[in-house]
Amino acid sequence: ERWDAAMNLAVSGLLVKNFTSVGYEVVKTPRHVHEKLNATLVAGFDQQRTEHKVDQISGEVAGFVDLGRLANEIMEDLRPMHEEWSQTKLRASNAYGLRIYRPGNTLTMHTDKLETH
Repeated sequence: ERWDAAMNLAVSGLLVKNFTSVGYEVVKTPRHVHEKLNATLVAGFDQQRTEHKVDQISGEVAGFVDLGRLANEIMEDLRPMHEEWSQTKLRASNAYGLRIYRPGNTLTMHTDKLETH
């Protein structure tokens, strides 16, 4: 498993274009997107499910609120911003939901799967 993770990181570093010098950029979420996501989180918080085990998250298993049909809407809302940043025409792929970290959780450095991200 560690070998697979190391190989995935190495291959990703060779095959995936960097869009910034550090590989990411911190920007504000558009207000209308934030409001939709926040409303979904508040409405679903008491019915959250436990997320499947994620190797990169230490500590207690995180909670999760599914986005449902809102996922496609959010991806479309964010697509123009992401296309401008990447200078690349994009198509929506996956948006799963809202992860709820527990006290003590940490998300380790990782690369996402090339096939879906």
